[in-house]
Amino acid sequence: MSYICENSVGPNKACDFRAGKVILQQPVEPEQMKKLLNTRKTDLLPRFISRKGRPFKAFLVVTDKKDVGFEFEKREPKAKKERKAREPVSKIDFTGHEQIGECPACGGKIFETEKSYICEHSQADRKPCKFKLSKTILGKDIPREQAEKLLTTGKTDLIDGFISKRGRPFAAHLKLEDGKIGFEFPEKPADERESKGASTI
Repeated sequence: MSYICENSVGPNKACDFRAGKVILQQPVEPEQMKKLLNTRKTDLLPRFISRKGRPFKAFLVVTDKKDVGFEFEKREPKAKKERKAREPVSKIDFTGHEQIGECPACGGKIFETEKSYICEHSQADRKPCKFKLSKTILGKDIPREQAEKLLTTGKTDLIDGFISKRGRPFAAHLKLEDGKIGFEFPEKPADERESKGASTI
């Protein structure tokens, strides 16, 4: 069923205008068709269903080609969120602090802070040093004397009580390698290696 022009039928057909009474599952009532013909635009119709099954709202309009098309609601542009100005990070004042070692990355002085052992050049405005030894690594507190030993000899004593990502405790040395901190694991006793390597018959 559709709305058609009287001149679109008969032997003297002179017009091709027609519009369905249901368009993409949206009923088009007579009053909306009258409004379309008189003003070239309907009210906003809410129950169209696209070919992909998605509902949408639209106006029906008479296009420049004298057929029926869609006009969509104008979306109001989203208000841009104002970016908050970054607060400058307060610099650490090392005045009165005792040096615990030399930075393995840049040669600067290492000082103890509340949460880590860091290089004095970490506070530089340009190209700050990134070396930092956290006071807690994998759940284990790193005492000052072990931090000093790491910076002096490149390796701590064997530290027990680290907790792996799987929740398993383990012991290891912290060691420096190319200015970075890593783990070095103790060698297993020979009898333990042999028992694991033995096979049963």
